[in-house]
Amino acid sequence: MLNRLAAILVILFPFAVEAQEKQLRGVIIADEIKVENVTVRNTTTNTSTVADGNGNFTIDAKPDDVLSFESVIFKSLIVVLKPSDFGEEALVIRLEPAATLLKEVVITGLTGNLAADSKKIKTMQITSLFDAAEINKDVLTQTSIGGANWIAGISMLFKKPKKPKRAMEYVPDIKSQRRFSEIVRESYPEEFFTDTLKIRVSLIGAFLVFCDDKADLALLQGKRELELIEFLKTQSEEFLKRNPDARRD
Repeated sequence: MLNRLAAILVILFPFAVEAQEKQLRGVIIADEIKVENVTVRNTTTNTSTVADGNGNFTIDAKPDDVLSFESVIFKSLIVVLKPSDFGEEALVIRLEPAATLLKEVVITGLTGNLAADSKKIKTMQITSLFDAAEINKDVLTQTSIGGANWIAGISMLFKKPKKPKRAMEYVPDIKSQRRFSEIVRESYPEEFFTDTLKIRVSLIGAFLVFCDDKADLALLQGKRELELIEFLKTQSEEFLKRNPDARRD
């Protein structure tokens, strides 16, 4: 009996090891922009790490885990890991800049000689823009004694300062302190994501992280729920287009 149990354990051991997480090595690359401060998060296990200055990172993961790559200077990216990703020496991830680089602007008509070019620039005297008499029209003028305007000076000392208008106080909604993805996940049942948006249960979190960058917290107001649902539908179509395996069967 013990021999049979030992044989079963020997057979099952490789499968148990395979199901365990492995340390995934990867490198993040981007065109024309240095890769730094990119957060790599395993949304399946809720663990994260930060890539170094060269874009290298390591994180514990296994096939079918979902990794999200987030940075203020790059567009967020969601990746569903495949078994083949663990066979490479390093998983290569390419990120796109969050802002579009402007084309170079070429200024013509200049010689490159600062002394000569500066003479061609039209200048305007400040006195032509400001009239001293107009600026000081509200200043009380009285007869000066000894070169000083005593009446005006005394009136300024005893003049009651105007009370500044009270600025409208902004009281932030407590929801604004939390991520869009967290609030939406708590606001809708699981069936909404699986039946309406066609997202696999295991990838609901990854989908909501995908929505975070484009989300407007104002959509969370009750009166804008229809806009919120329409936004989620649009984002789910884009998410499924990029990640076909995320579609619920």
